[in-house]
Amino acid sequence: PHSVTPSKLAGGRITIISLGSYSTTQQQIIMASAHGLMRGAALLLLLLGCLAVSGAAADADDKIAEYKQDFMDFDLNKDDQIDVQEVRAQFKGDLDPKELHQFFIDCDKDNSGTVTLKEYIDYAATLPDSPEAAQ
Repeated sequence: PHSVTPSKLAGGRITIISLGSYSTTQQQIIMASAHGLMRGAALLLLLLGCLAVSGAAADADDKIAEYKQDFMDFDLNKDDQIDVQEVRAQFKGDLDPKELHQFFIDCDKDNSGTVTLKEYIDYAATLPDSPEAAQ
């Protein structure tokens, strides 16, 4: 009475049914049910996407708060800028001059000789999350 044809769509298995053998009312019920299922699935995907974005946004907010705290810890004179002396003081002489120079090349985008909070956040956001991630 009706044909059933297996097909592949986006890696998942679906079944295509010919509705020709069903009455108009039955076809409308089947189509409405299918439409309802698709809307439900789309809503579920939307909600899951929102949760993922919300979680990612919370993670991003946590990272920015961490970067701000790091910046404030280095900004010893609280002038909203980090200079070479402040970085050296924080590392207590345990920082290779080449590494210090590279840090300022990477961070100090306006070549002012100091690093602003924005410059630091932009730089820190490019770093791996953990030492293991860099390896």
